[in-house]
Amino acid sequence: MPEPLLTIGHGTQPLERLVTALTMADVSLLVDVRRFPGSRRNPQFGREALEPELAGAGIEYRHDERLGGRRSLPPGDTRFAVWTNPSFRAYAAHMTTEAWRTAFGLLHEAAEERRVAVLCAETTPWRCHRRLIADAAVASGWEAFDVIGPGVVRRHALAPPADPLAVGELRYGEDVAFRA
Repeated sequence: MPEPLLTIGHGTQPLERLVTALTMADVSLLVDVRRFPGSRRNPQFGREALEPELAGAGIEYRHDERLGGRRSLPPGDTRFAVWTNPSFRAYAAHMTTEAWRTAFGLLHEAAEERRVAVLCAETTPWRCHRRLIADAAVASGWEAFDVIGPGVVRRHALAPPADPLAVGELRYGEDVAFRA
């Protein structure tokens, strides 16, 4: 059984606070799921600054663009219309791609051996595409938790519009985003 999947957002906090939260949650691998791993407003969370800080705390850093947000739907794509937020709608569609499924599979494999967290910029889990990644984990029988801050960890629950009755798959409305 894999370790639970953790999600965390860096926001505007000091880098040390993020590292403390990860350390307190026993994370040994941080997978950066920002499509573009940099930040002009918060340069402490750019890949070049983040990676050595994490290494100093014994946490390996990986970037996986395939799990990144900031996606767009092709014109005329009507899938996942149950999402009113266009970003979530586009990400749900991206989850159906081979690239996303491969990256998610590698995330799951890594969790077989160690505690893994996925990182994005948004601190609030339900306002970030991490929530869809965590939904896929839960739908596949994998525990997921959202790290809110140092020592503050909450179990991830499927959020509307996810169908909690679909076994082994993640549905948003009539459309299937992921099959375990």
